[in-house]
Amino acid sequence: MISKIHNIRGIGRFKDFESKQGIELGKLTLIYSENGQGKSTLADILRSLSEGDGARLLGRKTVGASNQFVKLETDEGVASFHNESWNLSFKDIVVFDEVFINDNVYEGLKVSAAHREKLHPIIVGEAQKHGVQKVEQLVAKREATTSERTQVKKRIVSVLGTIPMQSEYKLSFDQFIELPSVEDIDGRIASQNSMVEQLKASDKIQSSSPFRSISTIALPVNDLKHLLQKKLSSIADDAKEVLQAHIGHFSGKGMESWLRQGSQYIDERESETEDICPFCGQSLAGLSLIKHYQAIFEETYEAFETEVSTFGSQRLDFSSWIADAKSACESNPARAAFWASHLPGLEVPDLDLDFVEETLFNTVSEMNALLEKKQNALFMEIEVSPELEAALNRLRGVRQEIDGYNYAIRNLNDSIDRLQSKTASGDLAAAEGELAKLEYTKLRYRNEVACDCEIYLNLDRRWNDLDEKVKHQRQINTQAIDDIFREYGASLDKHLEAFGASFRIKDLTQTQHGAVFRADYKIGLSGESIGLGQPKTDISKRSFRNVLSEGDKRTLALAFFLSQVEKRSNLQETIVVFDDPVTSLDENRRINTSEAIVEVCKRANQEANQVFVLSHRPDFLHSVLSDYMRIGDHKKSAKLLEIRYDANSPHSSEIKEDWDIYVTVKSYHAKNISSVVNFIYGPVEHEPDHIWKLLRPILETHFQSCYPDIYRGEVNS
Repeated sequence: MISKIHNIRGIGRFKDFESKQGIELGKLTLIYSENGQGKSTLADILRSLSEGDGARLLGRKTVGASNQFVKLETDEGVASFHNESWNLSFKDIVVFDEVFINDNVYEGLKVSAAHREKLHPIIVGEAQKHGVQKVEQLVAKREATTSERTQVKKRIVSVLGTIPMQSEYKLSFDQFIELPSVEDIDGRIASQNSMVEQLKASDKIQSSSPFRSISTIALPVNDLKHLLQKKLSSIADDAKEVLQAHIGHFSGKGMESWLRQGSQYIDERESETEDICPFCGQSLAGLSLIKHYQAIFEETYEAFETEVSTFGSQRLDFSSWIADAKSACESNPARAAFWASHLPGLEVPDLDLDFVEETLFNTVSEMNALLEKKQNALFMEIEVSPELEAALNRLRGVRQEIDGYNYAIRNLNDSIDRLQSKTASGDLAAAEGELAKLEYTKLRYRNEVACDCEIYLNLDRRWNDLDEKVKHQRQINTQAIDDIFREYGASLDKHLEAFGASFRIKDLTQTQHGAVFRADYKIGLSGESIGLGQPKTDISKRSFRNVLSEGDKRTLALAFFLSQVEKRSNLQETIVVFDDPVTSLDENRRINTSEAIVEVCKRANQEANQVFVLSHRPDFLHSVLSDYMRIGDHKKSAKLLEIRYDANSPHSSEIKEDWDIYVTVKSYHAKNISSVVNFIYGPVEHEPDHIWKLLRPILETHFQSCYPDIYRGEVNS
């Protein structure tokens, strides 16, 4: 509560006002002043105090004043305006004046977007302060989290460019941050990089030959043994004995061959002459020895001899095998030079081909020696020599080495087959993409990056949580605001009805334009809803500017203000100021305004801190006082003040206590009676409605003058 005014200096008409004792103020303070004496200045001082901002008073600096100074005594101590600033502020002061109207409701003939924006917090008021503050706090935390998250994101993004991958494989930030960890990432990258290189070389891989193996050494050992043991069953045993004895008798080399040729000569001569010995010319007829020769040297024998003589050349020639084996062993290392780049860890087996060749040569030599022995004794069974058995044992060891060599080659070729199959059906772009992903994954879980990613994810979860809370709180606020607007609309209609207004407020709602909220409404008139229009709305269209009179507009502004006061949750701490609230209002609405102010006063006595009413109409102030007197015991808290010219300085004003409202009202009372008399007896100056509205103040003034004690409630009825 503001209890006293001590000083007002250098502000408007108050050039140098000072009251050492202080002008006392009451729960209800009525201040009378002719126009231009300082009512609005005093209202602006109270508004400036509520704003805690001296800018409003700087613009009202008295011409010629060297400084500005205000000193008010309050429940919270002395409030002073000095050096262009207040030492404290009263946030809970609401003022109805031209500033309120022009800033929040309308200005001249228009209602602008700015008016509707400023009207919104007036309607929402303190009831939503906590909810709005909660949203603001949550938004502030969310913005702080956004800032932190952005800084961390910048650090992470800065390292993404360190991966030299093609642009089509780059991951978005969100994809990067969500990458899962991969075990043995270096091994996976090496493997995938190898796959990429393999797919790039796919054509070469498909066209390149695998490794060559060495064919198995196939020695005809069993056939040789069979041949060495072979006998001709068609040759008679006695012939064999004779031939063997005969040959053994001469013991000559080539004896068997010489006898075979002689036998062939005898066979050729049989068709020409008698059988004659080509050597002695004697007849061979009847000689049994000759018949034995012919039996031995028939075609079967010839075939057998040929078989023995050709076995070595036909079955024991391994020169081609040696050449092929050398070719394979020499070509495989050259092929390994290519395949090793695509098959990590590839090792070509080694084979001592010289040892193989030597072992094979020795074995074949032993076999040929037995064939030669057989050829010289076709009718004898030849046993396998120990030398051949030993050679065969060594050869079996060699064959095992060759088998091991071929086994290793088969395994290598199996790997080549799989590689060729994989590269034939592989997708190079997909493989490069997977490699890029693995590279990003390795980067993602690098120590400092992984730490930043974890911080970012935590901040992101916090941001999402705060965002949900903001949305939820806004939903709560929106519902509460919808309720407030509905209640506020009902309060407006109540006040407009009390003022006898012919219009109502329709569709009072909150609208949002970007981040800005507005209070939008329409004028309900004669069953129609008429829009407010725009500042440039054509005058030919129905809108706020042409459907309401000036008195209606003023009434609307006052209804907005009264509804604001009525809905304040902290009315017990509020100072309410009315500066000339009945300007442009007719007598009936002045009476309704008085009653509305007294309703505020009733709550002021119970809850609200203080009410100020400033007016140039003493009859209006008298009406307010009259209605206030009926409240009861609280009537003693009313203070009557007057702002008037300073007798010592005609260009400045002063505030005087104990203004005699009754004396001032009498002049108005006399004028009102004159108007009624002229209406009865002429000349008529006013319409009947105006005369009807004068009757109440005339009767009240008469009653107050004749029965003051009863009027003031000081006599019990």
